[in-house]
Amino acid sequence: MHFPHCQDSIECTTIPNPETRSLGNDAGRETDRMPGARGAAFLYTCLELSARFRSVAVTCVLAANLLLAGSIVCPAKEANQNVTARKDVLVLLPENLGFEGQMDFVQILRKELDVPDQVDLHVEALDLMRLKNSENDEKFARIYRTKYENVKMDVVVAGQRPVLEFLLNHRKDLFPGVPIVFGIVPKDIPAPTQKYPGVTGVVEPLHFERTLDLALALQPETKKVVLIAGSSPRDKWLGWIAREQIKPYENRVQVEYWEGPTPEEANERLNRLSADTIVCYVVEYSDHLGRSYSGLQYLERIAPHSPVPIYGFVSSYVGHGAIGGYVYDPQDEAKKIATQVKSILAGKNPDDLPVLEGNMYTAVDWRELRRWRIPESRVPAGARVEFREPPVWRKYSYYFWAIAGFVALETALVLLMLAQIKRKNRAQRMLERRFAIERVAAQCAERLAHCPAQAVDHEIQKALEAVLEAEKADRGIWVTVDADGELAGERFLALRDKGEDAKICERAEVPWIMGQVSGGNPVSISSLEQLPEAAGLDRTNLDAKGIQSMVVVPSGMDTEGRGALVLLSKTPGRVWPNPLVARLGMIGSLFGNAVGRRRAEQQLREKQEWLDLALEASMTALWELDVRTGRVRWSQRQSTLLGKEPVELEASYQKFLELIPEEDREDLHRRALALLTNKEGDDAIVTEWRFHEPGGAIRWLLFRGQVFRDERGKPLRLRGVNVDITDLKQAKMQLTQLTERLIRAQEDERQRLARDLHDDIGQRLSLLIIGLDRLKHELSMEMRREREQVAVALDEASALATDIHALSHQLHSAKLQHLGLKSALRELCSQMSRQHAIEVELFTGTSPWVVTAEKSLCLYRVAQEALKNAAKHSGSSKIEVGLEALHGMLQLRVRDNGRGFDVSNYEPGLGLASMRERMRMVGGTLEIHSARGQGTEIMTRVEVSVVVQSASAD
Repeated sequence: MHFPHCQDSIECTTIPNPETRSLGNDAGRETDRMPGARGAAFLYTCLELSARFRSVAVTCVLAANLLLAGSIVCPAKEANQNVTARKDVLVLLPENLGFEGQMDFVQILRKELDVPDQVDLHVEALDLMRLKNSENDEKFARIYRTKYENVKMDVVVAGQRPVLEFLLNHRKDLFPGVPIVFGIVPKDIPAPTQKYPGVTGVVEPLHFERTLDLALALQPETKKVVLIAGSSPRDKWLGWIAREQIKPYENRVQVEYWEGPTPEEANERLNRLSADTIVCYVVEYSDHLGRSYSGLQYLERIAPHSPVPIYGFVSSYVGHGAIGGYVYDPQDEAKKIATQVKSILAGKNPDDLPVLEGNMYTAVDWRELRRWRIPESRVPAGARVEFREPPVWRKYSYYFWAIAGFVALETALVLLMLAQIKRKNRAQRMLERRFAIERVAAQCAERLAHCPAQAVDHEIQKALEAVLEAEKADRGIWVTVDADGELAGERFLALRDKGEDAKICERAEVPWIMGQVSGGNPVSISSLEQLPEAAGLDRTNLDAKGIQSMVVVPSGMDTEGRGALVLLSKTPGRVWPNPLVARLGMIGSLFGNAVGRRRAEQQLREKQEWLDLALEASMTALWELDVRTGRVRWSQRQSTLLGKEPVELEASYQKFLELIPEEDREDLHRRALALLTNKEGDDAIVTEWRFHEPGGAIRWLLFRGQVFRDERGKPLRLRGVNVDITDLKQAKMQLTQLTERLIRAQEDERQRLARDLHDDIGQRLSLLIIGLDRLKHELSMEMRREREQVAVALDEASALATDIHALSHQLHSAKLQHLGLKSALRELCSQMSRQHAIEVELFTGTSPWVVTAEKSLCLYRVAQEALKNAAKHSGSSKIEVGLEALHGMLQLRVRDNGRGFDVSNYEPGLGLASMRERMRMVGGTLEIHSARGQGTEIMTRVEVSVVVQSASAD
C-alpha cells in the first residue's frame, strides 16, 4: 500500500535488474528496453513545463513509443524463443518510478518473485496524475498492444485502482485472458472485481477514525480537528472517505475541512490555529491552482511551519513531519501481492484466490512526541514508537569507550604504580616487623626450652615485654581462657608505660572477644569500628580504656583452657596481617607449652606425693618383672609388707621369689609362668597368698598382675601390685561367722516358733473351734441371728487355725525333718500352687543320694525363697522345680516363665543375699539366669554322696 495516489498520464519503462548483466539474452532484452524508457522519461520532463502542451506531449510520447516498438519486439521474440519456461509478469504503476514508494514496491516484487532466475519482470509507469483522460486511454491501449504483441504475459499487476480500471476497460483487446492482481485499493469502496473473472488482489482497510482515536489519546484536550486533502479526483475521493469515517466524532470536536490549499496558503492558515487543534493530513496531489505534488512533498512543505501536530495514514508520512497515525504497511502489501502472483504462476485459478487485506498498525514518531512535549505514557499499548533516538552515550559509544578505555588504562597504570610503591613500602615494613618477631620467637623458644619449671613465669614475662617492644604496642597480655570464655589459670601483663594503672579485662567487659577466643578464632582490628554489632559492649569498654586497635591470637587447648596472646594499641590504624598473626600465634603457643610443662611437672610431683600417701595408707607395693632381662623391680613398701628389713629395689626373679613364703611360692610361680606362656585368653593374674610373720601371726597379700605384650604377642613385662588384705580377710571371716550364727539362730527361732504355734496356739484354737461348734448346736432354732454369728466366728477360727498351721510348716517343715527333702519340696510346691493359683511342677531324679540335714535345710530354704519370689514378682503362670544328682553334685533348679529381669543391672534384695549366704555355708554354688521377657532360672549345686540303692535316702 505504498501508493495513496492515483493520477493521470502514462510512462512506459522496464526496470532492469542490476544483476542481469551476466545473464545472457535476458540481460540483453532488458537493456534494449531502456532507451525507450529513457526517451519517454526525458519527454515527460520536458513536457511538464506547461499544462498547455499536454496534448502535444501525448502525441510525442505515442510517436516515440511507436518508433521504438520495432527495436523492442525483435529482441523480445528472440529471447522468448531461447527461454520458453520462464514467466512474464507486467507491473503497471500509476506514477513514474521517481514517485514516492514506486521503486520500493518494484524491488520487493523482484525479491519475492525470484527475478531474474524464474520471472521476467516488465515495469510500466503511467503518469496518471498529469495525462489521465479518456482520449489518452485508447492511445495507451494501442501502444501496449503493439509493444507486447509477441510477449505472452502470465500475470498483470495493477498498482492502484485507476490502473485496474484502465485494464478492465480494455481487457478485450489488451492482455485478454491474463490474470490481474491489483493492489492499494481501499476496502470500503466497491471495486469492479465482481464483474470480471480472473481478477484478485489486495485491498486496504482504510480507517481514518483510528488515526483520530490516536490523536485524541495523545492530546485529550483537543477541541478542533482540521482535515487537509487535495483537489484532484483521487484527493477528493480519499477526503470524502475520511469525512464519512470521522462524522461520528463531530459531536466531540469541531471538524474543519481544507480542500486543495497551496503550501503557502496552508502554512498561513496553520499559523492561525490554536493550541487545542490537531491536523489530519489525508493526501494532496494537486492544489486548487492545478499544481501537482507527491503526498510526501506536500507534507514536508507544511510540517515544519505547523504550530500543531499533524497526523497521517501513510507509513512514509511518519518520520517526515507527521507525529503518527493508523497507517498501512507497504512492505506487507507488496509481499501479499507477490504471494498472489506466485500462486497464479504455480497454476492456481485466480478466481479461487481470496482477496487479501493489507496490514495496518498504529505508529508514532518519538521525535515528534518530544517536539510537542507529549508524554510517552499516553501512547496506546501495542503502538510502534519509531525513530527513537539513542542516548548520547550510546550514539557515540565507540568514542566514549575509546576515550574511557584510554583514560582507564592511564589511570590503571598510575594506580598500579602507586599501589606497587605502597605495597613495596608496606612489605618492607612488614618484613622488618616479621624479622623482629622471629628474633623474639627464637630467643623465647631457646630460653623456655632450657629453663627450670620455677623460672617459666619469669621467662614468659620477659618474652612478653620483648614482643611488646618489637610491635610498638601499648599493652601485652597472655591469659588462659576456659571453654565459657572466663579467665582461668595464669595471667601475664606487660605495659609500655610502666606507670600506667591497667588491668586485664574480664569476660563481662569484652564478652564477644572472649567468645571468639574460646572458639579458637583470632581477632585482628585496626579500629573499633571494625567490630560487629554484636560486640557493642566490647567496643564501649575498649574505647573507655583508650584502646583503638588490637590483635587477639588464641593458641592450643589444654585441660585448663585455651591460651591467648593479646596486643593492644592506643593508636588507630594499627594493622596485623595474617603472616604476622601466625608468628604471634607461634609465640603464644610457646608460652602455652611452657606453662603446660610447668603445670605437668607440678602435677607430677603432686601425683607422686599422692601415690606415696595412697600406697602407704593402703599397704600396697608395686612391682614389675622384665621378661627379657629377668629382673624384678619393686617399691620400698614391698619389704615392709613382708616384715623384713629394706633391701635393694631391684633383683633377679629368683631372688624375688625367695622373699615369698615357701607354702605359696610354688603356686605363685606356676600361675605367673602359665600366664606368660599363654598366648590367648586373659593376660591378668589375681591370687591371694599368705606368709607367717616372725612373731607367728599370719598376714594375707593380694597378688594382682597384668602381662604386656608386643605386636606379635610376645610377653615383654609383667606388672602388678601386692596389697595387704589381712584386715580385710579378718573382717570377712568375722562377717562369715556372724552370718552363720545369725542363720542358725534364725532356724532355731523358726523351729521354736513353729513348735509353739503347733503345740500351744494350734491346740488352743482347736479347743476354741470345738467350743464354738458346741455353742452353735446348743442354740435353739429360734435364735437364728445368734446361730449365724456363731457360725461366722467358727469359720474365722477354722481359717485362722489353717493359716497358723501353714505358717508353722513354713517356719519349720516337719516333713523335711522326718520324710526327707523330696517330700518337703512336694508339699511346698503343692502349697504354693494352692495359695497363688499357679501351676507348680516338681521333677526329681531317680538316682539316690545321701545329704546332711544342714544341706537339706539349705536347699529347702532356697527353693522356698525362689518360689515365693516367682509367685510375687515374675507374673508367671507356671513354675518348674527340678532336683537331681549329677556327678556327685545335688542340683536344685527353679524356673518360671514370667517377665524376667536384666541380671547385669539389678540390685539384689535380702532374699537373694540370704540364698547366696546359705549356699556359701554348705560349700555350694548359686547361679541366676534371666532376661527381660524370657523368665528366670535359679540353679544351686551342693556336694552329696550317691549310694547304690536306698529306698529311703533323700
